[in-house]
Amino acid sequence: MVSAALPISGVVSDGLVAAISALTAVDPFGSGVTGWLVVGLIGLAANGNDEAIQALLERVRRARATSTDDMTLDIDADDTALDIDGDETIDELADAIEALVADALACEQELDRKSTLLDSLFEQLPAHVYVKDEDGRHVRTTTPYSYAEYSRPESYFIGKTDLEIYPKAAAREWYEDDMHVIETGEPILDRVEWAPDMEEWMVTSKVPWRGEDGSIRGLIGISQPITEQKQRELALETLHETTQRLLGVESIDAAARIVADAAPAILDAEATGIYRYDEDANRLRPSALSDDFDSWAGTDVVEPETESLLWQSYVTGTISVVDDTEDVTGGGPFATGSTNGLVVPLGGHGVFVAVFASSAIDVETNRLAETVGATTEAVFDRLETTAELRERDAEIEAQNERLRRQVRINETIRGIDQSLIAADSRAELETAVCEQLLADDAVAFAWIGAFDAAGETLEPRAWAGDAGSYLDTVALDRSADALEPAVETAVDGTLTLVETVAANVQREPWRRAALAADFQSVLAVPIALDEYEYGVLSVYATESSVFGDLEATVLAELGESIANAIASLTTRQALHSDTFVSLRLRIEDAGDLLTAIAAAGDCTVSYEGLVPHADGGARLFVRTTDADPSTVETVLDSHNAIASYRVVSVDEVDAVFELTVGTETVVSTLVRHGGRPRSITADADGLDVQIDVPVSTDVRSFVEMLEAAATVELRGRKEVTRTLNTTQGLVEALLEQLTEKQLETLRTAYLSGYFNWPRDTTGEELASILDVSQPTVNRHLRLGEQRIMARLFDPDAGPDQ
Repeated sequence: MVSAALPISGVVSDGLVAAISALTAVDPFGSGVTGWLVVGLIGLAANGNDEAIQALLERVRRARATSTDDMTLDIDADDTALDIDGDETIDELADAIEALVADALACEQELDRKSTLLDSLFEQLPAHVYVKDEDGRHVRTTTPYSYAEYSRPESYFIGKTDLEIYPKAAAREWYEDDMHVIETGEPILDRVEWAPDMEEWMVTSKVPWRGEDGSIRGLIGISQPITEQKQRELALETLHETTQRLLGVESIDAAARIVADAAPAILDAEATGIYRYDEDANRLRPSALSDDFDSWAGTDVVEPETESLLWQSYVTGTISVVDDTEDVTGGGPFATGSTNGLVVPLGGHGVFVAVFASSAIDVETNRLAETVGATTEAVFDRLETTAELRERDAEIEAQNERLRRQVRINETIRGIDQSLIAADSRAELETAVCEQLLADDAVAFAWIGAFDAAGETLEPRAWAGDAGSYLDTVALDRSADALEPAVETAVDGTLTLVETVAANVQREPWRRAALAADFQSVLAVPIALDEYEYGVLSVYATESSVFGDLEATVLAELGESIANAIASLTTRQALHSDTFVSLRLRIEDAGDLLTAIAAAGDCTVSYEGLVPHADGGARLFVRTTDADPSTVETVLDSHNAIASYRVVSVDEVDAVFELTVGTETVVSTLVRHGGRPRSITADADGLDVQIDVPVSTDVRSFVEMLEAAATVELRGRKEVTRTLNTTQGLVEALLEQLTEKQLETLRTAYLSGYFNWPRDTTGEELASILDVSQPTVNRHLRLGEQRIMARLFDPDAGPDQ
């Protein structure tokens, strides 16, 4: 009798198994027949031989006549009871077996169909699909990857775990994931993994494999390569991060550096770089290059005449693609034809260059390069616009600051001008100037100095500020190795500006003294008028670069104003002084007007008087002796310095001329510096001058001032006392009551002979000389005469009477 433990499960249906088991248990045909029947059914069903099964069943039916005993057989197949009695037992049994075998064959065919589909699926899937048992061993699998090492038949993997197949580092992690899914039933879905040994990115999912009873029998997994997709994703992430970094840069150079460093990772390029257009030189220059750029491509400057691919892309605004099969002309990268690459124009800024080792520059790489170029161009545009706006804002702010400084300085100068007018002495004037300068918060210390009589040491005359001790510690000698700025200005006669005192502090001792007084910047200007040096004005600040061009210009003009004020003050003091220094001078090579007239007319020319104009010109009255007036007129006609002239009077020997001059003359220079000409006589070679100057005048500087434009010989110098008699004192008192215009009109009228009888000059001629209307001349004359008469006959009368 055949045992029921035959391994037929899975070959035929569960119903057929039950029928065959029942047959072997009851043995209705005897051990021989029943065993034979069971074995036959099993074999035929296993082989799917339907015709043989039908023949076998027919033989079973014919064997029924050999069986005469009644029997009952209960077959429980799919919960169906089959009762078999008497003669009908074999027929019913045969029918039941036939039906069960038919079901088994149908199931087997469906199983074969599914198995075929599963095999096709495993063979055709591009992904790595696998089934593993509860120990992590492969039951089914596709070929894992396209790598040669793992391109083996499925049989190589069956029965092995990942630990026995793959590199240890990755295999350990994957095996632990397998055990986690099998032990916990928790799936792993869409996990992105990097396999370093295979240099692949994958997305992996693993789910439990459960039997009919729900128990976990292993796992089913799939791993899909996504390297290209991941590389694109990483490139876009890098591009995004680079764009974010570019938002914070403040210069085109910094932006170019960021792009050149990041672009190789974005494009998977060997090297990248940016060539910027140099407008001044009309060429493309390497601006920022990634590492090893030079080893892949040249770094030469690209000239227009080279017809380089870079220059063509820049000019045409088109992208150029280069592969190593092309014959590239021109200089710059790719000139050797040994590399592949892209050239992307960046508008008017230049070009972006990418170098590749492989000739395969696909559409995606090209698109990314365009994006990099467009982003770079946009950033450059923004930075250029921002720089222009920043520069414009800086210019506006500089203008505003300059305006504020101008207003501040003007207020200071206005106060100083008032002090210059109100001062009664030079000492008062100089002290007021220093104090007024400190009204500007930028100035910490100011002082005025002049050389001593020997001309060797600069002596302070006035100062203001809390750092007066500085003047006691610093050397102010002109023989010092490093001259203090004030001394340097006094020696050279030019402005000295020190923006940063701390510079060169080790080599110039005065800087150490200045820093000790907390001075950080210095400005010194000469107090000079027509080369006559009255001294030096120096100002100090506690911050660097306080004094700029504006301050230098304004203070230089202030120095001239101070010199003018000192000269004017000296002149006023001389009018009231009875002690003078009388100088006798011989002046030659001056090119002076009086000398020119004397030379041309072969005569003597003497000074008669001077009427200064408010606009800087003057009317000069001269007398010629033993000269033909027509000859003198010829000289005057050819002299550019004479705006106009007029013959005032002529006699047998002398002629008096009135000359309107628009430039400085020796006479006007002498008068403007406080001199009172006693006599000036010109011959063909030069001038003999006798002049009184105030006792405070530095005669050496006075003579040096004249020597700037002529050869001067000091022939005599003595201090004299000229007693002012009552008449002279009265005249000066009278003149003080006149306005400038009244004094000019009266003096011109007198010198031109208007008051002579008969008159040398008519009222109409006088108006023409003064370039005003005759009623205006008459008014100035009448008011001037009225004030003089009032002063004479009514001393208590006011200036308006």
